Amino acid sequence: MFPTRNGFVPAHGTLVITSVTPDSPAGRAGIQRGDVLVAVNGQPVTISDSRKVASLIVPGAQIKFGILRKGQDKEFTVTVDPLRATVTFVTVENGQVLKAAPGWAQTWVRKNMEKYPGVDFGTSGHTNGEENYVIAFSFSSNALNGFQPVTHTDTSTSTSNISGGGAVTDNYDNSWDYTMNGQADTTTTATTTTNEAYTRTSI
Repeated sequence: MFPTRNGFVPAHGTLVITSVTPDSPAGRAGIQRGDVLVAVNGQPVTISDSRKVASLIVPGAQIKFGILRKGQDKEFTVTVDPLRATVTFVTVENGQVLKAAPGWAQTWVRKNMEKYPGVDFGTSGHTNGEENYVIAFSFSSNALNGFQPVTHTDTSTSTSNISGGGAVTDNYDNSWDYTMNGQADTTTTATTTTNEAYTRTSI
């Protein structure tokens, strides 16, 4: 057992890094297979804290890992990839859209999610400011009939200065010169329809 720079000593049941994907946030930070995780953000951890450690790994987070490697203590700062897209799984059944995915899709996500950093796979719905996609599963090709294109309506108001002048004459040949200065508000409404294409695939 070796003390770390923060004074932590790995106890029985420590967290050992068993694999690191080279292009993952941990891999880019320098963490290696076989490293012993002894501290997170300055606090000692053991294997009983694994869920707590996992809960810290959220998009965009910066986490400091205290590592024991070959008898030497090291500290690595891991920057988790920011969230760039959300993929929501839904199942269409009996005219209803349920936030659920078939078991095989969930298995695929567990096996492949590390290949897509910055993408949140789940059933939590969209995330503001990111690209959002919906994958709909159905046991019947007719279940998707009636899905409509997405229509966006944007309204904007702008103000502009106006000025001018001229002359007016009444029915008695009386005339007046006039000038005008002021502001005019213009409201513009734009409607955009996006055809969200989807492909029916039988499996």
